[in-house]
Amino acid sequence: ALAALREATGLQHRLGNAARTAACLIITGRVHLRFDAVEEARVCFQRAVDTAREHTLPDLVRQGREALAGIGEDHGSTLSEVRRRAFD
Repeated sequence: ALAALREATGLQHRLGNAARTAACLIITGRVHLRFDAVEEARVCFQRAVDTAREHTLPDLVRQGREALAGIGEDHGSTLSEVRRRAFD
């Protein structure tokens, strides 16, 4: 499953589709979490946020930030605080 997701993410990136690239990264991060690969998930979620921010995709920024918050990468912030900072 992870190999297929990596391939899909790479394809979307090569096609220049930032929204689908970010979405694939979020899905890949969730799959990593299923296998308790938290660091790999964090990297995927952060790359998704970075891609989404670069291309002004607020829904995907929010999803990525929420995913990071879910694994404790919000540094003690509440989910609403994470949402407010989505475009800091």
